[in-house]
Amino acid sequence: MYRPVTILALALLCACSTSVTPDYEAARDNALAKPTVLAADWRPDAVVHLSPALVDELVTVVVQQEGSFKKPFEVPLPVGKARVQPNLHLDSLDLQSTRRCESCLAVYVSMSGVIKWTTPIGGGKSDVEVHADVDVLLQALDQGDKWIVTALPKQVRSLDLKLGRGKQSLPKVLEGKLAKQIEDRILADAAPRKIAEFGANSPLLGVRLVPAGGGIGIAMHTDSPTPTPLPSATARISEGWRLDLSEGSLTGIAARKGFETGAASHEVVIEPTSIDFEDGRFDMGLRLWRTAGRGWWRDYMVHGTVELKKKRIALKEESVDEMGKSPGADLADPLAALGQGLILRAIEDSVAASIPRSDSATHRGLVTTVELNGLSGATAGVLTVIGALKVEQESKGTSIKRTPRK
Repeated sequence: MYRPVTILALALLCACSTSVTPDYEAARDNALAKPTVLAADWRPDAVVHLSPALVDELVTVVVQQEGSFKKPFEVPLPVGKARVQPNLHLDSLDLQSTRRCESCLAVYVSMSGVIKWTTPIGGGKSDVEVHADVDVLLQALDQGDKWIVTALPKQVRSLDLKLGRGKQSLPKVLEGKLAKQIEDRILADAAPRKIAEFGANSPLLGVRLVPAGGGIGIAMHTDSPTPTPLPSATARISEGWRLDLSEGSLTGIAARKGFETGAASHEVVIEPTSIDFEDGRFDMGLRLWRTAGRGWWRDYMVHGTVELKKKRIALKEESVDEMGKSPGADLADPLAALGQGLILRAIEDSVAASIPRSDSATHRGLVTTVELNGLSGATAGVLTVIGALKVEQESKGTSIKRTPRK
């Protein structure tokens, strides 16, 4: 017959040796869960806000790529054909928000130059000014491994043609045809032009655009297994761009990388459980799972620094505090477990994938420069990155003025 003390000791022994495998498997399955199809009313866990000044610059360069309006055309007349040769260049652009169409900006274009014409009974030459009001459609297009944002002229709302002094007046029939040719050229000859790219290293499940006061909000849904919507998807900024990214979603992405990587040294699996950014530093909750036998877990808080590189952030661990453990847990070194760098790299890649970039510098004569200027965690649960994006033509040419429309 067993003594009560012996029975109690056996019970305590059994309790202390309870397997952590069910808890580990539940955490692993949650982190590795496949992303589901987004609902129509999905809420973003990442938003890039492009300032009105930046959108103005991007669209300006896109329009400037179209070059001058120099294509000649012919007009049938009762006495033959008239040949018209325009030579127009862009002078200024002004962008404003509009409700005339969804995901559109109103672009006011000014052009000037010279027009020449010849007819069977004579010809002439005259100065000309053109003022057009154009709806430009902004679209987010899924390219499979990335998303791109494009600008495309959709509709010419109005076009005002003013002729200056010349040796002969342009016949009214040719004046009307010239205006129609310019309008058709704006719409027909323009193709969607890429102005930004996202999600190249970390797939995005959804992207939608929200024009805001001349700027653009690019709302994104990451493929995090724990997507955490941002408390607010709108912001007003005066220059450059700003990224707001959910720290809860970043945690899920890092946890997935930990379970995908599997057991490191001593059969220990790394699971990030939280992350918080503030003033150039980060605190990351970390659970180490021992998967052999009945297993165990230990919880830590890792402290480190955040450095702004040219096009991405860089995380570096510095110190660690122990937070808790399961019964019978062995000693472990969480900093050594992070030594491979895969977990921190997953966080860095997710931030980098949400930062606007363009590879247009490889073609069409454009040079693109992305700058990271600041980082903040002032809003609870949100990582904020502030930066600039400069797009310039490689060859020097006539600049386009961007003057607000009166």
